Amino acid sequence: MGMIDRLKRSMSSTPSTKPTQELKFRSVLALALIKSAINDMMKDEDTLRSKGARFFLDGNYIDQCERAGLDAAWLRKQAAQLAGMKGKHRKEAGKNLIEEMKKRAA
Repeated sequence: MGMIDRLKRSMSSTPSTKPTQELKFRSVLALALIKSAINDMMKDEDTLRSKGARFFLDGNYIDQCERAGLDAAWLRKQAAQLAGMKGKHRKEAGKNLIEEMKKRAA
């Protein structure tokens, strides 16, 4: 059973909590998508880094930021700085960015 299935299963489907749970699920999923792109940008392989950067360049992050409760302009700036870094500095900055996102997410 995958992460998404476990999340869905763990949520009660009572009518009073279903809208709130749906929003929470979307927020968690959006944060996971953003984290995946950042993790790709931290990789040594050019193809993966390009894939992660494309997520931000194509504007895909904007809707995900809205769902996760993150400031899209802030995240775009952080991703641009991360893209310009090399090696271990990029990996450390990526880890720090993910931790900061967790703190800032709604």
